[in-house]
Amino acid sequence: MKKIIKNIVLVVMVFTAIITLTGCTKENTEYKAYVIHSGSYDIGKDTKKIITNKQELEDFCNELESNLDIKDKYDEKYFKNNSLAIMSVELGNSVESIKIKKVSKEGDNVKIVYEIDSPKDKVGLTVMTKDYIVVEVDKDIKGIEEHNSYIPPEIVLH
Repeated sequence: MKKIIKNIVLVVMVFTAIITLTGCTKENTEYKAYVIHSGSYDIGKDTKKIITNKQELEDFCNELESNLDIKDKYDEKYFKNNSLAIMSVELGNSVESIKIKKVSKEGDNVKIVYEIDSPKDKVGLTVMTKDYIVVEVDKDIKGIEEHNSYIPPEIVLH
């Protein structure tokens, strides 16, 4: 009987160790992310780009009509161990905003979960703009996955 109990305890300990060690993988890493409000549209330039060095960042910023103004924020020292994931998000109303909900590592991609929010009590101009989500990621990130949801304003009919 003691041998059976010992074996059961051993099996439980092994499963606990496996579950604990599996939960410590880097797949659950969350990254620093922020939104840049561009104020312009950058026609035809939908963007999902991994920037791996300072020159790529400068070239990317220079080819946009928008002023991302992040060229001086990152130097070659940053890019030695890190990259930037940059994604454009099209907004169709001047009062819409992007709310980043979660940013995490999914294999060799960064997954960006965000919402586009239109406040119900605000009326804005219908002006197409693009804002940019910038995520500071590890060097091994190769792509961007996005998941977004649009929160429409409440429509009140009188």
